[in-house]
Amino acid sequence: MKKWVEDILDSPEPRENVLDAETGLSNLSTEKKEREDALREAGLRHRENAARNIIGERVTEIEGRPQRLSDEVTVEGKCDVQVPDLLNDDSEIHQNGQGKRRRRNPRHQQAVEQMLNEEMTNSSDLETRRLELEAHRLAKEFEIQEKHLGLQRQDLELGREERQQSFRLEQQKLVRKQENFQNEMREQLKAIGVAVSSKKSMSSNSKYWRRCYVAIKVKLTQ
Repeated sequence: MKKWVEDILDSPEPRENVLDAETGLSNLSTEKKEREDALREAGLRHRENAARNIIGERVTEIEGRPQRLSDEVTVEGKCDVQVPDLLNDDSEIHQNGQGKRRRRNPRHQQAVEQMLNEEMTNSSDLETRRLELEAHRLAKEFEIQEKHLGLQRQDLELGREERQQSFRLEQQKLVRKQENFQNEMREQLKAIGVAVSSKKSMSSNSKYWRRCYVAIKVKLTQ
């Protein structure tokens, strides 16, 4: 128990969270806010100092005021006239009355313009390549369609030749059939002629055979 009391007495006194009379906030919050503001201001000053570089190798800013440099990169004198290239159109005016200008960096502007030009060039190249591929595709489709039509034309010609050949074969069959029939009828006519001319056939049936002979002869002559 004694050791515990001595440890409490030896321990540092805890810091009281006292309210500030001006802001009404606790001291801890006020100090934290002050530290954050100081760090923010230090960062802004660092960025502002880093931005005060030679712009275009002719004009720069020292302590927020425009200066003009000679060829030897020495300060000739302070220029009271504002340089339009160093000011941005949308300058921000803060509540404390001090105007903080956003300085334009020509090198950054050139880099942006170069990037835009490269993007436009790449877009143009891609469009050209796309059009070339489209033209190549259309040419291939036309070639394939032309070959397909040629094959169809060959099929039609082959079909026509086959039909013509089949027609000629049928015609030849009919001619041979007709010739065979005529030869057969001639043989029958000869047999009838022999029978009619025979003396033994001269009877009551001779008129009938004569009519048959005449009819067959007329049919063969047609």
